[in-house]
Amino acid sequence: MKYDIIMLLVINIILNLSLRYKININYIYNLTPITITELSCSAEDNINALAALVKSEAANQDSLGQVMIVRNVLDRVNSNIFPNTIDSVIYQYRQYDGIKTKYFTVEDKYYQLVKNYQYVASDTSYLYYYNPKIATNKKFIKWCNKYYKSVNIQDHIFHYAVNIKV
Repeated sequence: MKYDIIMLLVINIILNLSLRYKININYIYNLTPITITELSCSAEDNINALAALVKSEAANQDSLGQVMIVRNVLDRVNSNIFPNTIDSVIYQYRQYDGIKTKYFTVEDKYYQLVKNYQYVASDTSYLYYYNPKIATNKKFIKWCNKYYKSVNIQDHIFHYAVNIKV
């Protein structure tokens, strides 16, 4: 656990320096993303966990907002900053508040959305998001705004890195 935190800090420092000085990070650190295959959502537990997360984080949004939650999780799995399994990303400490709510349950509507989602890795990785109406961690928001580009999709602001394999 202690080494994971240290490694995350080192990677964040490298990312921040590469963004500041416009250095291609692939030359600094060997970042080989994990390839997400069509089987990435085939395990029933993964589908259920993602479906419950979508419901708890974006039930009040249309399918675009809900799909972006799935995209966020799979982009994290495909990065070298976060754990490399779907359940590890979803249950990582202090990442998704929705897992602690009564809404973190599986419904067929969300199950089908996740099961039918086709993930395609790209140069754009949506690694962070928050709802500005309820977000309380001002340091996190400031950090995201400083180091990542953002796009508003319904109730959430998604932060992404472009052309950096993270």
